[in-house]
Amino acid sequence: PEDTASACHESAAMEEVSLGSFGEAEPKIGLRFTPGDGASAAAKGVYVAELSKSSPLSATIPALTETLGVPANAVTLMHDGLTLDLEKSLAENEVTIPGARARREGEKVQLCFDTQFSIMQEVEEEARKRKEEEEAEIKKKLRLEMEEQLKEKRQLEDMERAREKQIRAARANEIFDEQIAQHVGVDRQQFDRLLGDPDPDVKKPKHYLERLRPEQEQGVLSLLRASGGSSTQCWAYFVHHQELRERFERAKQGLQADAANIPKKKSTTTSSVGPDLAFLGHFDPSINEFCLWHGTARLEGAGGICANGFDIAYVGSAVGTAWGHGFYFADSASTSMGYTGGGVRVTEQHSKVKIMFLCRVLCGRIRELSAAPTQQEKEELTAKCLGPGGVFGSKSEVHSIHGGRFCYVCAHNHQIYPEVVIFLA
Repeated sequence: PEDTASACHESAAMEEVSLGSFGEAEPKIGLRFTPGDGASAAAKGVYVAELSKSSPLSATIPALTETLGVPANAVTLMHDGLTLDLEKSLAENEVTIPGARARREGEKVQLCFDTQFSIMQEVEEEARKRKEEEEAEIKKKLRLEMEEQLKEKRQLEDMERAREKQIRAARANEIFDEQIAQHVGVDRQQFDRLLGDPDPDVKKPKHYLERLRPEQEQGVLSLLRASGGSSTQCWAYFVHHQELRERFERAKQGLQADAANIPKKKSTTTSSVGPDLAFLGHFDPSINEFCLWHGTARLEGAGGICANGFDIAYVGSAVGTAWGHGFYFADSASTSMGYTGGGVRVTEQHSKVKIMFLCRVLCGRIRELSAAPTQQEKEELTAKCLGPGGVFGSKSEVHSIHGGRFCYVCAHNHQIYPEVVIFLA
């Protein structure tokens, strides 16, 4: 036992709390625990217990500390001002044990318990940290909840904006389709309806447009890029015009009859028409049937080409006739895009739309020119292209001009079919 300065405090008003009985061997010694200075705040009263005479004092500690709500190593026991060794019994701590008669009369060994300051400081510090952590966790949880609510709000706002954007885009596409139908060509359903309308004042269309499937449009876009063009989006339509098609096929058959006398040439764009563009059909290399580009700057111009084919009356109106009097095409998409101007405004969202045609062109016998011809040479070349009597066919000495290695000039509209009209954004 060691001396201690702690004093025990007991009040008559203190409640007596039983801790239980500890140890098996008899006799059992009654103990009465009163709080010392350091334990007075934690104590809820005076504690009593029974302890086997031979058991160590530590047998009572778990129950006492659990009742106090303090760590097991934070409690010390004292008797008559001396600190006791908890691993020893009462007798081993030289504590006087009441006799048998006194014990029967209820006399108990008076012990004082106290809490060690340093350990309780640690306990309090741990409790403070735990409280801070709990508060921090609550704040974190609240912050995360607020962030999640804000995220959900933003997601809803984004969804609403996306929905509005989709509505605007859908409406823009509707307007786009309306503009195409009004200025370039109607679809098959409207074409059939107009042809079947008995009203003689209803204008009967000669052609209709058929929108390419998405994968076909992607193929056209890839061909355009491979040919030097640039665009992120395209709307492409097959041009269905029975009269123009039949006229073109007759001209084609006329050349095929003379294929043996036509020197074979190659076109870069035509050579690039692979399996992904099989929907364009076959191009006959024996007569230099090429897949070539043509650009125009106006919706009405595109509509005129689709409805009537290439019109000689408009030749040179936009770009001149430097390489000859006729219709101009290019093997490079970037060249033809240069003749689309600044683009046309179709809708608010589609304000700079470029218009291109992917055409079938019967180039036949090609005259290569490295320098622009004179006016007289142009007239002579035109006569050679048109042939006897101005009839395009196998008797023509020349069928097309390849000028400056960048453009093809055709003098007769029968040798051209506007296969696909393309709108680029």
